[in-house]
Amino acid sequence: MTPFGSSVVNLALPAMGTSLRISLGYVIWIPTVYLLAIASLETTMGRVGDMKGRRMIFLSGVVLYTLGSVICGFSQDLNLLLTGRIVQGIGGAGIDAGGLSLVAGAFGTEGRGKALGIYSAVVYSGVTAGPLAGGFLVQDFGWRSIFFLNIPIGISALLLTLLFIKSDKKFQHGSRGFDVPGSATLALFLTALLLALSGGDLGFPQFTVTLFVLIFLASIIGFIVIETRVDSPLLDLHLFSQNRLFAGGALTAFMNYSTSASTLLILSIYLQTILRYSPLEAGLILLAQSVFQVISAPIAGTLSDRFSARILSSAGMISRSIGFIALSFLGTSSPASDVWIPLIIVGIGHGFFSSPNVNSVMDSVTPDKFGIASATLGTIRTGAQSVGIAILAGIIATQLPVGSQILFNSTSGVSTSLSLSLDFVSGLRLAFIAAAAISFVGALTSLLRGKKEEATTEEGQKVK
Repeated sequence: MTPFGSSVVNLALPAMGTSLRISLGYVIWIPTVYLLAIASLETTMGRVGDMKGRRMIFLSGVVLYTLGSVICGFSQDLNLLLTGRIVQGIGGAGIDAGGLSLVAGAFGTEGRGKALGIYSAVVYSGVTAGPLAGGFLVQDFGWRSIFFLNIPIGISALLLTLLFIKSDKKFQHGSRGFDVPGSATLALFLTALLLALSGGDLGFPQFTVTLFVLIFLASIIGFIVIETRVDSPLLDLHLFSQNRLFAGGALTAFMNYSTSASTLLILSIYLQTILRYSPLEAGLILLAQSVFQVISAPIAGTLSDRFSARILSSAGMISRSIGFIALSFLGTSSPASDVWIPLIIVGIGHGFFSSPNVNSVMDSVTPDKFGIASATLGTIRTGAQSVGIAILAGIIATQLPVGSQILFNSTSGVSTSLSLSLDFVSGLRLAFIAAAAISFVGALTSLLRGKKEEATTEEGQKVK
């Protein structure tokens, strides 16, 4: 449900921009507030799951995500839509934190890689269904229908969980509380970064943009200071400082996910506003990446039980970098093959990165840390996605005129001007060059994580 919802929203953004008459700077808030809510709360959800039961936190997430979908579906303005997306994000944090830890805890070391590969394939199946179903729904029933579809899915997930997951093991961590200051500063520095990068398109004066940059720098420093001093940090920095395998996998995950949601988002806008494909046609083109993610993820997950995760993940990141380089040559009249062929390369790379990397990270901690480890990975993933949207969409926004809501007129039958198309494509090329560079750095961080036998747990014990 959650990956389906994310991929559908990306496809529907041009229609939302047209319907609500908002510019690119405001449009990118629709996926970003959702990611901000997840990034700020997912680790806390993981800790609650460890202490009170992962089944409970998963069920709560499903209920909230479904409720948020109802709010989004009935929204008539941007403010109510963003409110619904925040509620969806809170629910998504519970789903992500509870779901992955339930799967990891159900298998021993030998079979966990295969299980996580299947888990990834299911996630990517949701991503795959998004562009196809979303294109049909947006085109024939309007963008609000993509949120109403979550209602029967959410009810089904709730019933299936109640029927088939009876109980799960709880791990008590003494009287450790929750990191409210850490959550607040994390949300603050991600929000400030987004506002600073999209401030030009939002029409902010230079002084305001500079102020947001200063807030971003101050809040990220404050976040690090808080996380090193509180008893129950949002991100346990000891996992990074004392566990090289975990640190390398987490850093590589950040590099990977900072280029995932953002690239599909900007390609969806490019296909529908510059090349003027219908939502369904755009969805079919974007389907190429997720189909090959579904194919490659279980293969890579099974291989990670036998071969080094750092090699498999590094190969995946290099594949993604090559695909992004190919996408940087797109123009104002490129054929569809110039999009879907590079996306196949990116999709294979993502599949080979994801399962081995998650298996490596989860295998580097003891079972009582599965909840906090999976939630930390989730925080990194969603935080990276929001940062990636801010950076890559911000790069494009810097090339567009202020208040560029006219960009979305092409989805309602009005041609985008040639000058605006050229401006957008110029920003698009710069964004994909940046994505390729980030992915290449991710390949290096994956290689530098070390071998499994060299890693140690938080307590300093050798990982077997």
